Amino acid sequence: MRSFCVSTLVALLLFSSAYACEEVCKSGTISKLMDKYTTDVLEPYFARKEEQFQVPHSLDPLRHAIQLECPDVLNANVFGYFRGKCQRNGIEPKGCPNPDCPSRCGTPGSMVHFFPKLRRLGFESIRTVIKNHTDPTSPTYKQIQARVEQGRELRKKGAPMRFQPRTYGNRDIPISVLYMRQPFEIHPKMEDVYNHKRSGDSDILHEFVPGFEASCGYKAEESGTDLKNCSWEAEMKNFILQFP
Repeated sequence: MRSFCVSTLVALLLFSSAYACEEVCKSGTISKLMDKYTTDVLEPYFARKEEQFQVPHSLDPLRHAIQLECPDVLNANVFGYFRGKCQRNGIEPKGCPNPDCPSRCGTPGSMVHFFPKLRRLGFESIRTVIKNHTDPTSPTYKQIQARVEQGRELRKKGAPMRFQPRTYGNRDIPISVLYMRQPFEIHPKMEDVYNHKRSGDSDILHEFVPGFEASCGYKAEESGTDLKNCSWEAEMKNFILQFP
């Protein structure tokens, strides 16, 4: 009886590992999404906004918040949707678990089949974090505002400020160069160039969510053509299907 129970348990474990996106699959998928968003969308967009502020590293608090919070939000949203068994009336649909599973469940093949939904969940997760941290009541917003004001005070005193190339990495994966740009300096000029009102700073921060949406090609109505700049469909599908 004992050997039968052990054999049954082993069989169940093997079955579940073959028919679900387990921890390695989950963490790999989330890390891949974070890498693509950071490299292709967020850093280029943030770099443009930082130059509008004309203060190096002013958006570092937002960068840090995104890197810290987005993986957990992505994991909860993506795998809160893609979960459970694929069987319909006790029968496994053709294509499950791979390569193209027409049943919404917790397998790589299901994420591939319903890729537009996966793409939308990824976008909405990151947008939520950005929205929360660019709200005027958030600590991140206030930290950015303080950095901008401090940087402008330094410029008025005659200190040049230098933008440096930046490297970023995701949690639990080796740090890689995700975005780099040539260094340049901002030198003090006439005072009226830099004495922007706080309302101007607020406008730039409030533009983050609409700007992020525009960068991705967001449309309110889900379709096959929305988020065209934040899709990476072929690359993501090939990556996901490497997991059993």
